[in-house]
Amino acid sequence: MQQDAEVSERIVRLLKARSKGMTISEISRKLNITRNTVAKHLGGLQVSGRVELEVIGNAKVYRYAQRIPFSSFLECSKDAILVLDGDQRIVQANDQLLTAFGWNIGDIQGQKIDDLNIPPSFPPEWAGPAGKMLKKEEIIPHLEYRNDGQAIHYRAKIIPVVFEHGGKGTMVILEDITHGYEKEQLEQLYAKNMGFLARAAMKFIQLNNDGELYSIIGEGMKELVPEGIIMIKSFNPLDITFRTWLVWGITRQDSVHDLVQRELIGLTVKADDRMIRDLTYTLSLHQPEINGRKISSLFDFFQGQVPEKTCQAIEQAFQINRIFVGGLIWKGSLYGKVAILLPKGVALRNEEIINQFLRQASMAFQRRITEARLEQAESQIRKIADVVPFPVTIVSPEGNYLYLNKKFSEVFGYSTDDIPPVEEFFSSFSDPIPSQILPQGWQSAQETSGAGDMMVRKATIRCRDHCIKEILSSILVLEDSNRFILCEEVSPNADPHQ
Repeated sequence: MQQDAEVSERIVRLLKARSKGMTISEISRKLNITRNTVAKHLGGLQVSGRVELEVIGNAKVYRYAQRIPFSSFLECSKDAILVLDGDQRIVQANDQLLTAFGWNIGDIQGQKIDDLNIPPSFPPEWAGPAGKMLKKEEIIPHLEYRNDGQAIHYRAKIIPVVFEHGGKGTMVILEDITHGYEKEQLEQLYAKNMGFLARAAMKFIQLNNDGELYSIIGEGMKELVPEGIIMIKSFNPLDITFRTWLVWGITRQDSVHDLVQRELIGLTVKADDRMIRDLTYTLSLHQPEINGRKISSLFDFFQGQVPEKTCQAIEQAFQINRIFVGGLIWKGSLYGKVAILLPKGVALRNEEIINQFLRQASMAFQRRITEARLEQAESQIRKIADVVPFPVTIVSPEGNYLYLNKKFSEVFGYSTDDIPPVEEFFSSFSDPIPSQILPQGWQSAQETSGAGDMMVRKATIRCRDHCIKEILSSILVLEDSNRFILCEEVSPNADPHQ
């Protein structure tokens, strides 16, 4: 054994003096040792890391391995470094690693890595297989370490090493990538949020009724706050009340499902001035208050309108201890509110995107109310048109016939299926330019007329039976920009009772 060690040292000294390296044959001739003996010792020296092999063409050239001492490498690196032996016992660590994990080198040196309070995301097997030599460098792209609630993100590089005595181990280099990682996460979150808002906008545009509106809001809020219970209420400005339409996040499997359906759905609560001010002055998500105290119980939230036992049963079922509300407000008008019931230990995230989503929902509420008002107005106008003793038609801003009353069909003979286009019908003869009904043409007038505007025009028209009639048309622009056109025949031979 001593003779073998002497041979290895002679080879090392020779290679130190020959920086360009030597082949097995050159070493054999120089030291007067057989090729087989030289090859055997070079293999051991290569495993121990004392010599390096480079293949040049057909020749294998061995060189002395120029190694940097661990201490020098640890001191000059800005990364956190941990050095382990083959049994995963800590050999050395630099100041960056000791500071990051709050360790003292004297307390950890010689201990196994799995005996330390190392982060759960950094299991011992990631430091390399115990008792075995890694064949090549390994990369772990992301590790997370939490210290006092603060997350630090690392990229780990695990490198096989050989010590002076020939023992095997690993060096773990932790590169702090927190800044880049968090920036990337923010960019991904932004893209995700923009996608969410785009999908929500399309749903709000395509909705058909109020039930769909409540469901879209509930689904969207549940996606943003998956741990919470979502409650949606509408506001009635006539009697100053809130009505609960939907509670999202409670399934039939939950013990309080039937209780919620029975006690909360359809519940109407009178809104006081404080509640209205709380929503209209605070235009973002917030925790409601009573006398400066944040409301955390459902009994207080419902102003005592729901039995306290019911409230406690719901709170216990979902461990609710915090309530957030956001008003559905657009252009100063209050349409409702959304409440988020959060369980213990769950933080409210995505507040900014929730506020943007609530603004989308507010616009949808405003549009639905406007549409309902216009539908009601249109229905009333049609009822009026049905009873007046004159021909009446309702025409869209684009010039499409929306309605003809019975008298219109009796006098002129047309239905909505066969009547000529608006400009053609109302400008049949007396003027080659279509100016009787609309001085500048139908489409041009749409851009200059507003709701409530009234125009009176005279025209000579041809009926379906080809008879000619002079009419006086009174055109009223409605709130939805449609035209209400009342026609009165003024032909010299017209029957005033027709």
